[in-house]
Amino acid sequence: MIAVVSNDYHVPFCDKGCVDLACRLVEELKPDLNIIAGDFFDTYPISRFDKRPFSHRTLDDEVDKGAPILERQSKAAVKTVMLGGNHEFRIVKWIYKFEGVFSLLGHAAEDAVKKLSPEKIFKLARHGVAWKDYGQGVNLGDLHVTHGESCGTNTSQANIRKYRTSILTGHNHRRELKCHASHAGQIESWTNGCLCALNPEYGTGVPDWQHALAVVMYNKNGTFTVHQLPVQRERSGKPYVMFGRDRISA
Repeated sequence: MIAVVSNDYHVPFCDKGCVDLACRLVEELKPDLNIIAGDFFDTYPISRFDKRPFSHRTLDDEVDKGAPILERQSKAAVKTVMLGGNHEFRIVKWIYKFEGVFSLLGHAAEDAVKKLSPEKIFKLARHGVAWKDYGQGVNLGDLHVTHGESCGTNTSQANIRKYRTSILTGHNHRRELKCHASHAGQIESWTNGCLCALNPEYGTGVPDWQHALAVVMYNKNGTFTVHQLPVQRERSGKPYVMFGRDRISA
């Protein structure tokens, strides 16, 4: 079986060429499972950070910009699942922040709170996309795929200590691989880069981030192989990846 894993689009702050490339990869491979491993949406309007004047004021903009990407990928894959990331989890934290207001309304507010879940707000069912809450993941054989919580240098090593199994995460926006051997076998830990723009408004210079995708071949007996595909660019700036001898372009 085959799975495509992509993450950290941060719609609407994504790299449009890389997003198109991710869609092309899914369309070419028609995977059994297409995993969007967290932070697909940025949820900028409800961020606790300072925002630019006249910037995005509601989540509707992100819903509208994310819809064609989800539609395109879900049509090409047998199944598509989105894993919640810390950015989608902002919605849950926002609800917790106003817990007192909702609680005062009593049972009448329960249905309203259910409609405020990320799955409902981003209209994932409309695109045939399954949802897993932040912190949950998917197993591809003996490989666990989740969004992750660690970032910074040596994140792949930190994930080995945290999860104690072979793991593929996003969140870090960097490509890393760390292997750990023991008498019980080998554990491998990847962080999968990102598909967002590399010029965040809150920083200066060039962040130490890399664009990448992953293809995982896996079997029910637990075996798996991870092919991490760093995004490369032609002189024109057009992005592409190499999967074996095949060159897949945006």
